Amino acid sequence: MQEEFNLEEQMLLWYEANMNVLDVRRETIRRGDALCEYRLPASAFIYFFRGKTNVSINERASSTRGTHILHGGKGALLNIVPQSNVVELYLIFYKGIMPATSSLRIKTLFKKHKPFDSPYNVAIDEGALSFFDIVKEMDHVWQSEDSIKKFHVKTLFLQFISCFFKVVQDQKQIQKNKDPVTKAIRYIHDNYAEVISLESLAKSINYSPSHLSLLFKDQTGSSPIDYLIRERLNKAANFLVETDAKVHEIAVKVGYKDAHYFSRLFKKNKGVTPAQYRKENRRQSDDSLGYVRGLSIDPREAKSYIDNDYHYQYNFWGTVDMNTYSNLIRFNFILCMALFISGCSGGANNMQENEDASIDVAENAASEDTSEKVAEHRFGETVIPKDPERIVSLGLEDMTLALDVPLVYATLHGENHYLEAKLHEKGVETDVVGGGQVNNEAVLAADPDLIIISDGPSTDESVYEELTKIAPTILLNRENWREEIVRLGELLNMEDLAEAKVESFHEQLDKAETTITDVVGENATVAFIRLSENMAYLWFPFPEDSYDKGYVGLIYDSLGFKPDPFILEMMEENPDEHWGVQLSLEMLPEIKADYIFVTAGASGGTAEDYEESWGQLAEIEELQVWQSIPAVQEGNVYQVSAKNWMLAGPYADESKINDVIQAVTNE
Repeated sequence: MQEEFNLEEQMLLWYEANMNVLDVRRETIRRGDALCEYRLPASAFIYFFRGKTNVSINERASSTRGTHILHGGKGALLNIVPQSNVVELYLIFYKGIMPATSSLRIKTLFKKHKPFDSPYNVAIDEGALSFFDIVKEMDHVWQSEDSIKKFHVKTLFLQFISCFFKVVQDQKQIQKNKDPVTKAIRYIHDNYAEVISLESLAKSINYSPSHLSLLFKDQTGSSPIDYLIRERLNKAANFLVETDAKVHEIAVKVGYKDAHYFSRLFKKNKGVTPAQYRKENRRQSDDSLGYVRGLSIDPREAKSYIDNDYHYQYNFWGTVDMNTYSNLIRFNFILCMALFISGCSGGANNMQENEDASIDVAENAASEDTSEKVAEHRFGETVIPKDPERIVSLGLEDMTLALDVPLVYATLHGENHYLEAKLHEKGVETDVVGGGQVNNEAVLAADPDLIIISDGPSTDESVYEELTKIAPTILLNRENWREEIVRLGELLNMEDLAEAKVESFHEQLDKAETTITDVVGENATVAFIRLSENMAYLWFPFPEDSYDKGYVGLIYDSLGFKPDPFILEMMEENPDEHWGVQLSLEMLPEIKADYIFVTAGASGGTAEDYEESWGQLAEIEELQVWQSIPAVQEGNVYQVSAKNWMLAGPYADESKINDVIQAVTNE
């Protein structure tokens, strides 16, 4: 129910009104038989009593499950898309008027609320059977030949309205604590032309971005940003048909500064360019002959009349104007005048057509460029789609964010991820997953045109094969990001940006090394360990000529430190260990490093995991074996978070550099 629905004033208006039921119909829609762009020939209640749908009235979208009542005014566009095998509903058409003798207050309220035209919807949680009995009886009486059926149906209709307002009244208390999805949808409707991200949308309703995203998708079937895009494009479609505004003006009006990007997005969603949409829909939308689009469900012969100025006879295929002949005369006169005027104003029209055509040409030129790029990986080759606009990242969020690729879905490796805020700010849907986990349903729902997945030990071929059924999929090495980001840049025509990112990072490393060396000297040694309850993991440096530095490799060879000699001994004794080696706590005093960086837990851990891990670390710090370590005695042991140290990428490594500088400089 919309916030502007004032219950007390609406009930007063309905009490004062004169109403007649015009038709009652029971309809069944099966999956695949969507009702599209049906223009209501009169004010109507749509009463759903079975099945699940996505439905909209005048582009106000909602979902229905079970008993649900929608209302729309005469001329409103109704769309119903079944989400279950069968959807059953009643259509109750009526006409309501205010008596001419109504008070000034009633007339003012009527003008304000337009009760017979306003779109709204109510889910019926309690009392559903009462509604069903009333409406079923209405249908039964309406189909009968009883001479007093109109009186009987009108009585039942008033009973239906009474039950409806009672439900709204009962729900009003519940709605004091508003559903965040309803708030978010209202905010989008009111501010669609503004810059909206998931973060700003959540902030506007004082709600968590991640929770809002999950609730929104659950209730509407789409993400908040996808819903925003649909709202903008639907508004644009209306402007194209109903105004002569130029395409670039409409783009700006609905929130897009780049007309060419707007046109590509419009074509992707509507199937045609803005210019084609304007041409096709203006040809179809001329209502001067009195036609109404028919339903895409089984038509039945009309049994009553819909009142309007000319008394159209109503059936489910449309209406027939009883004054069609006079309308045709008027139409021919208007057509002649239009042809005459067009001879004088052809220049302006040509300018509009030329502008639209220039955008069409740009789009067609882009679509005709069929050059392909192929990514090679350990599972084969993948043809990269040209200019992908919806990319899913599974474990490579750091790299993809650095290149600002058009992400629509990404994974967060554990709770409180260091990139969570950045992803939500860009409106990217996210899931919290553990290592190697993939939510295929979420990936499918994101409708990607390219999937990028981290190539790690847990990524087996079966995972890859399932993803390729959704969209072209490539694998990249997260640990070797400085090389892989350039490769990704080449595949996405972003090589200059990717190379600039790497060059900037190397400059940052050089600057950091100078800063750190000025403080610790040129021969300071370092060790990096991760502690657990009764063990310690000692991390190894990577070969000097390797671009793959692992997670902590840069601390050994890029920031002015040297590996502790004990680490080099362990590497010689364990030549098959690539990343590091486990040590008992009793061996920790063997580490003579000047500085030790220590972490606990794992990058994908939960808040509870981290609390437990840091608790274990606190207990270890009380042990004599820990206190005998030279770096501990000198106060040169620093705790860092596994959230970014146990991952790799431009953002993660930048934060590692900052951690080390802050530790040794005490800044």
